[in-house]
Amino acid sequence: MGKTCNSIYVSSAQITNSTECTALNGTGSTIIQSNFFENFTKLYSLALDSVEPPSTFLIDLNKYNPNVKYLQCNRCNITKIDNVALYYIRLILRNNPISGTITSRALGYIQYFDYTATDSIYRKDVHFSGKTPFPDTNWKYPESVFGHLSSLPDLTGFSSSSFKQVVFEFGPNFISPPDFSNMSTWRDINDLTLIDNNVNKVTITNFPFEALNIKFLTLKGIDFETPSKFLNMSLIPQITIDKCNLNINGEIPFSLLHPELASFTFTSSNITKMIDLTLFSDNLLSVIGLNGNQIAGELPPNPRFFALEVFGNKLTGSIPSEYCYTYSKLGNNLLSGDLPSCYVCHLRDPIARSYIAGNNFNNYQDSWTTSQYPPCTTAKVTSLSKLSKLSSLTITGVDLGWTSTLLYFPSTSNPLEQPFVSYPRANSIINVAANGPYYNLLLSKGYLNFTLLDINQNFILPLEESGPIVYNISVYPYGNVGYSFFIIGKSFGSSTVNISITFGQLPCYATTVSGDAVECLLYGDSIPENQYTVTVSTKLTNGSIASTTTSYWFKRTFPFITAIKSCPLAGGLVTLYGSFGPIHNDSSVTIGKLDCAIQNISDSLIVCNLDTPGTPGPKNVSLIVNLVSWKAMDYFMYEGEFTCDSNCNGHGFCQNGFCLCYKGYVGAACADIQQSGTGITMNTTGDGTTITTNDSDTSDVKFNFVLRSIVEFSGVRETIRTLALKNWTFTGVTNYQNFSQFGYYTLFETANISYTIQQFNVATQLQFAGSTLQMEKDTIKLSVKVENWRYLGKLNTIQVVLESNMVLPSDYDPSDPCSKTLINTFGETTLNYLSFEHNGVVMYGRFMDKVLSDGRPTFSVAQVLNQGPTSIIVGINFPYCNECILDPDFSLLVKPDRSNSDDACSNQSTSQKQFKWLLPTVIVVSIVGAAAIITILVFTIKSRFFIKFTKEAGLVCFKKRKSMK
Repeated sequence: MGKTCNSIYVSSAQITNSTECTALNGTGSTIIQSNFFENFTKLYSLALDSVEPPSTFLIDLNKYNPNVKYLQCNRCNITKIDNVALYYIRLILRNNPISGTITSRALGYIQYFDYTATDSIYRKDVHFSGKTPFPDTNWKYPESVFGHLSSLPDLTGFSSSSFKQVVFEFGPNFISPPDFSNMSTWRDINDLTLIDNNVNKVTITNFPFEALNIKFLTLKGIDFETPSKFLNMSLIPQITIDKCNLNINGEIPFSLLHPELASFTFTSSNITKMIDLTLFSDNLLSVIGLNGNQIAGELPPNPRFFALEVFGNKLTGSIPSEYCYTYSKLGNNLLSGDLPSCYVCHLRDPIARSYIAGNNFNNYQDSWTTSQYPPCTTAKVTSLSKLSKLSSLTITGVDLGWTSTLLYFPSTSNPLEQPFVSYPRANSIINVAANGPYYNLLLSKGYLNFTLLDINQNFILPLEESGPIVYNISVYPYGNVGYSFFIIGKSFGSSTVNISITFGQLPCYATTVSGDAVECLLYGDSIPENQYTVTVSTKLTNGSIASTTTSYWFKRTFPFITAIKSCPLAGGLVTLYGSFGPIHNDSSVTIGKLDCAIQNISDSLIVCNLDTPGTPGPKNVSLIVNLVSWKAMDYFMYEGEFTCDSNCNGHGFCQNGFCLCYKGYVGAACADIQQSGTGITMNTTGDGTTITTNDSDTSDVKFNFVLRSIVEFSGVRETIRTLALKNWTFTGVTNYQNFSQFGYYTLFETANISYTIQQFNVATQLQFAGSTLQMEKDTIKLSVKVENWRYLGKLNTIQVVLESNMVLPSDYDPSDPCSKTLINTFGETTLNYLSFEHNGVVMYGRFMDKVLSDGRPTFSVAQVLNQGPTSIIVGINFPYCNECILDPDFSLLVKPDRSNSDDACSNQSTSQKQFKWLLPTVIVVSIVGAAAIITILVFTIKSRFFIKFTKEAGLVCFKKRKSMK
């Protein structure tokens, strides 16, 4: 109800202690006291108009009604904003004679402030201050401000949320010439409008908006001095210039525009030359507004079909035909010649006529009556899309008009019911929404008929029902029994009985169908990652079957883990990286036999806590997310489990179970002294790489290294398939500052398997997975990478298999104590070190327990698969990942002579002693999106050897020998 109270009309009066929103209108002289609303304890929004509150009303209302956050007081004779904090969210004070300086102390808590004066009698001089020395000031103005001002404030040091949306009219005594340099302090302004209504004409001597990152710039009535150069406006995506007298010799003074310009209007600003339309990108822009200028010359070509609004200019010549496809406003120019047929056909359409009125054409004058209009002979339909439920019918043709209100589609069920119609492109494309009853009507009729009313031409078009169309496919795990595929498209029908879907030879059973979407279930948890041909078939109304096919790459879906940051044996936080999906109900993590309590989970990260001490050795990991399970064997190792042999013998320090040796010492435990080598030279051909040193020894010892295969395992370590690696192709050599690099590759299905050989010419220090590695001069490093490996099951992983063997000389005598051969491995649960020794010459390999999986360090197992007297086969396991990198360290050493009574060799004559042989080591590789790095450090004592790599035999090291005399 309403009531009158002291001549104030209460538009929504309720019980005072429950009123939340009230509007009060006075007579213009009605007095209202500050405590009038004191009993309105729940008042949140208050709107007053034409009342006379006390001068302290804005402050007092905060005191009496602190819950009021939205205040509007129009025509309230408010003359100033006191320098006291106001605690409103939205403050509207339109048509009040406000003047003086407004401080951020007063407005710092307000988000929206509007003091617009639509009547000029209320427009006074207002200034916004910069920083003021008050302790409760938060250096912030409202985000949105609308009103008038007589100077531009300096907002240096203010919050970036100040003045994000601003509409300012210049005040009656705006400082002229204005200091627009302060504009650069308005940070992150989003929407700026400046208006000069010629009360006190302001001339701006420069154009200060080029460097501002504004999204919407509007300038109205501002007089600019002629710019000295063309302006770069590439930072502003929406520009409106109106009545601004801004040009350079009649040209729009812009040289560059935003690459995604969405709006451009430059009206009534004395432009005499047409802007180059090639400056505009057609990504978002549809309309170019140039009305009310003095543009002369011919109407330019318009191949991008912009709606060019040039009403009221001085353009001459005829209208190019491409303007038929636009909503261009070409009226009140000096155009002539023959109108294109699209205009001739639709002269009875008043909207089409308005586009060309005020010109002088041969085949149309404004004064003509309808009987004088030329006949339309060119309107026609060239094609009609197939009928699909929930999709539009697309009519394509010539001269089909501009206005949907002049299209009529008869309907026998309801003649007044018309489908929704739109013109994506004038005169040539019409979209008709064929939904609901209208779709059923068209389906029963079998044809579409419509009439162009302005030319009274009817079209009857036979319909063909559309088969299914697929736009997009997404996949989600369906518990632990299969996958749910969600297919977006159209024409899927409405019944699961009338649709069938296959992925290759695998059936996917439809569960829901809704015309433009269908969901189906594909059972089985070991579906191979592959490129599948997806076939969707539907039964049409006439009983025939329509099918469509599309290609779809199926990739492993969440949940899975790619890397783990572990904790010490005592327990602590564990971080799991991988893919865990958008929904995380009923989730758990188990490491070994211990539950890891989830502390935080997102789509790519899980943090869990092991609060019970663990036991040494690799651990299996089990994961459940949203009731979908995943598991992996030997995926986790506690931090700090590895120690260094003999504490690096005091010649190095231990890092993650590996010795980093001090300068001059080498070997797995820094027990051996580095010997000076004679240098090596690397040569490469298409068949491989040869590395040689120059010395006088001659003999035939060699060792072989072969990257043998890649094995894919199931989640329970059953072999799924084995790829023998061969047929390498040489890709070339590249010389860098510290090393030379040689490349090779081979292909398998979707996988690209490649490796590089690098020879370091200077000592180089590298970082890997938090560890430091020292690459000595003459180091040979082999890096192997496999990308896009196609897994055949959701729990599958791969293993890289390497084989190394020694080839002994023909005169080798195994009974000779000086020719002893040893192969040793070190590590209880995962291979740490492996060494070959023959007659005091040792080559050893160091296996880090870390790989980089998708850029993150994680645990990896290296294990001996088979070992013989002169050969060994090693497998390195990898997590599921797109890119894995392993970086082990391998060295070839010559140990000092054991010249003591216990050494049988020391009692032999020099002629009986065999020279020390250089023998092979195992080299480890990481694969699958994965790079494996092998390093061989070569140290010699008056020896000669060379290393040769061939794509057939792998890496071969030769040591030449002669008998001592």
